[in-house]
Amino acid sequence: MKTKLFLVVMALSLVTVSCKKDKALPDPVAAFSYSASGNYVPVTVTFTSTSQNATSLLWNFGDGVISALPSPQHIYASAGQYTITLVATNGDGKTNTATQYLTVAKEVLPMPTVGFAFSGDVTFAPCFATFSNTTTNAASYHWDFGDGTTSTEKTPKHLYAVGGTYAVVLTAANADAATTNLSKQVIVGNAPTKVNVKQLTLLAFSATKTDGSGWDLGSAADPYFAIMDYPATIAYYTSGSFTDLAVTSLPKSFAANNTMLNNINVNYTIFFWDEDVWPLNNDPIGGIYFSFKQYMPTNGSPYPSEITLTESPSGISFKLAIEWKP
Repeated sequence: MKTKLFLVVMALSLVTVSCKKDKALPDPVAAFSYSASGNYVPVTVTFTSTSQNATSLLWNFGDGVISALPSPQHIYASAGQYTITLVATNGDGKTNTATQYLTVAKEVLPMPTVGFAFSGDVTFAPCFATFSNTTTNAASYHWDFGDGTTSTEKTPKHLYAVGGTYAVVLTAANADAATTNLSKQVIVGNAPTKVNVKQLTLLAFSATKTDGSGWDLGSAADPYFAIMDYPATIAYYTSGSFTDLAVTSLPKSFAANNTMLNNINVNYTIFFWDEDVWPLNNDPIGGIYFSFKQYMPTNGSPYPSEITLTESPSGISFKLAIEWKP
């Protein structure tokens, strides 16, 4: 009888021990919300966990970046659709996953509105044209000047070496590489072939002859001059004589009556004499030999409207107001 009672007591003890085991923790429930700073990249997204029964969190933002913070912030720098997952874990190591999707767009940039103009004297080549750029919504520029040369400057200056009609094209691109272009014509004149002499100004000449004597006895020189080609010596302009013209009364200007020198490729001379009434032999004071081609710019500088000519040892100096002609 005692033996049976012992066995019953032991069985009750085992039942009592098994009932004292720890109670299981509630399962985790993963949940979250988010808010974005905008719709276009770069966008900052703030994630907030609303999970339950979780002792740890693991975020995967869908672009290779993870976080264990309870409410992290993350910046998306590239457009695309991202799968965001949150894994919630309880104290028993059980997990639950919540998933949401986020679409980040790239802003569509406005197309460039292309505009430009040019300035500069393009009457004769070689010459410079300066381009002003009024384009909007552009990040880069490409100029085609129509003569085989290009530029990526915003406001370039271009040398046209020879005359012609050039189609200048400006292509502008925005930050998305979307392009718009505009074409305009630039008409450059050929190099001039002749020169119109509008006025001559005598700046200086020697008051005495090479032997030290005066040009006229007891008075100043009575000079006159002529523009001639050389060596043919055809006179294109001859001034009147000026009685007793002292060097101290210079400069003195003379209207050239628009003397047209039709061949820019020949050499010219301004020859200067002292007119003598008695004896009837005019004394040569000197001559200035020159070519208009030496005053033609080759680097795009403006064509001069005035040139100064000087000859030594007579000391003759003239300033010519000129107009270049095609």
